Amino acid sequence: MYLISIRIIIIIVGLAFSYLSGSDVERQALWLEWYSTAQEKNTTVRRETELSFKVRELELVGKYTKLEKNLRELSEKDGR
Repeated sequence: MYLISIRIIIIIVGLAFSYLSGSDVERQALWLEWYSTAQEKNTTVRRETELSFKVRELELVGKYTKLEKNLRELSEKDGR
């Protein structure tokens, strides 16, 4: 995601210069690239969030399994 942010900054600098001395075609191309890159960043952030939730879910499943095992062991000890 770091590279995407750098790309956005480069595009914004290019846009600033295009308003000083660039053509409308160049400016339009830069806006399209900015929009595309911003969408890519948003998709990446959303995917990263989804993966974080999945990791947390897997951690909780593991913790639940461990607690369930401990509970069974305690129940077996009480049953003796």
